[in-house]
Amino acid sequence: MRQRIPRSFFAGPLAQWSELALKTSEMLTASAQVIGHRTGRMITCGPVPNSEDQLEFTLMGQEKIEAAAEAAAAMAFHAVEAQL
Repeated sequence: MRQRIPRSFFAGPLAQWSELALKTSEMLTASAQVIGHRTGRMITCGPVPNSEDQLEFTLMGQEKIEAAAEAAAAMAFHAVEAQL
């Protein structure tokens, strides 16, 4: 399978760094909103969360596991690719 090279790759280093900065700022903004929402929800639920809160907390745990697995797979792929 041939990997597609984005147009910005040929546009120069400034475009690449600008795109990276934009994506990073979008990610930081979104993660700050999600963390704030979920932390607030944990605080307001008290010591005994209801079923809706329990579902949300379970989802948070599943997302963390999926993200870790995805990151590990990406690192393994790039490590193999770098060795070739």
